[in-house]
Amino acid sequence: MANRHVFPREEEAFNDYIINSLAWLIQFQTRLKVSDDNLLALIDVVDKWKDNWTLYLDITKQTKFVNQEKGRLRKLIEAAFRVIYGDIPASAFWADDRTTFNLKGQATGKGSKIKVVDYAPAMALETNAHLNHTLRFHDATRPESSDMPKGHDIYLESFVGEANLKDADIPFANGMKVTHQLYAVAHTEGDVGKTCYYRSYYENTPGKRGPQSRILKVVVS
Repeated sequence: MANRHVFPREEEAFNDYIINSLAWLIQFQTRLKVSDDNLLALIDVVDKWKDNWTLYLDITKQTKFVNQEKGRLRKLIEAAFRVIYGDIPASAFWADDRTTFNLKGQATGKGSKIKVVDYAPAMALETNAHLNHTLRFHDATRPESSDMPKGHDIYLESFVGEANLKDADIPFANGMKVTHQLYAVAHTEGDVGKTCYYRSYYENTPGKRGPQSRILKVVVS
């Protein structure tokens, strides 16, 4: 799906967008073939956004954490919407759907023909600062380049919990889109001493993902 500017930049417009678009998805879930899991994941993060948005609108409660949380939740919401939009069959879209979601028609240029790559991003810890991890990504097939494979971004998931979890037991969530070689992940004081687990995939424009990267495990300091 070639829709780079789906979401309004202005915060109040973005808030209106997610409320209207979520209501539309709920109303037409069956016709649009939206899975229960994907819809529930979106509802969950939108509910968190609503709680934080109420605090954000109150100038006496608009703390640094509230502002940071707003940015974090926005990324999660955009990622959740893109997962849903990527799963909707092109034939299911009506004109009113595309107007509501601010989606253009199915891409017909070269980008729509790009197949997802059959390898994972190379991912490493660049810096481990207080409450902040900076990750570095690169294409292992082109180690001299900082670019993504053509027509791809990175989809990053994480989980903060106890140490030494088995890979199969890690409940990854917090999916976010990464478009640059370096990406900073913020944590909270409550995360200090816990282990953050990261995994990533290359994702092409239609939302299809390649193989999973190795899992990176970093203690939050």
